[in-house]
Amino acid sequence: MGWQPIETAPTEEGCRVLLFDGRDQFVGILTRYSHKGQWRLWTGDKPVPWDGAPPTHWLPLGPPPAEAERAEASPEPGAAAAEPSPGEECAGGR
Repeated sequence: MGWQPIETAPTEEGCRVLLFDGRDQFVGILTRYSHKGQWRLWTGDKPVPWDGAPPTHWLPLGPPPAEAERAEASPEPGAAAAEPSPGEECAGGR
């Protein structure tokens, strides 16, 4: 599923999705402030107001990685992150 118009976004309070406002992407959570649905920035703690433009599109979030996958991805305590070689790019594209 690709980006969808914001008018088709879920309407359940507490729903978390990836949002796009025409410039930035952010994880939003739908809240019911002032008796109306309002997307707010979600960082894993208390939702905060989004000070960017109103979102225009949304994308569902995938499930979080399994416990084993998170453990594999975590570096050993005190280990330095590997620096990319000159000219090395991200695997996901540009």
